[in-house]
Amino acid sequence: MAEPNEKQFNPNTARPLLGCVDAETAFVQTDYPYGRRLRCQRRVWVETKPRHGMRLVTQTSNPRRAGLVWNAPHPETYQDLIALWVDDKGFIQTDSLNNLSYHDLADLDAWARRNQAFLASDKVASHKFEQARRKRAEYEASLEHELKHPADLAA
Repeated sequence: MAEPNEKQFNPNTARPLLGCVDAETAFVQTDYPYGRRLRCQRRVWVETKPRHGMRLVTQTSNPRRAGLVWNAPHPETYQDLIALWVDDKGFIQTDSLNNLSYHDLADLDAWARRNQAFLASDKVASHKFEQARRKRAEYEASLEHELKHPADLAA
């Protein structure tokens, strides 16, 4: 396996970011590029709204202003579930699931294994994941039943 590029996320040294739910509890990257020459701070968190889902929000500081002045936050598109990861160099990566009803049980279980710590720490995400997994299991069981008993369909 090739060595990862220094400027890319390294999954071998990654750890989950837990509890980053608003600007006050966000993960802060202290040396982030701002344009071509300037450096700033950037904070990253996942916002959760039960009716909409989860979305990644980033916010940078303004190095042209005195003191620590934050620019406007930049939220991304809502997803069903988002887990944040950070590697040893401070690079951020998301592991997200969207349209939960389209994923099969193998996909859902693989995502849950990768993000066990996240599901254990976030009750809303855990509940949403368990509901989606239960519905998918019922659906796959009904498909299996139809394949084994095609006569039931004719009745």
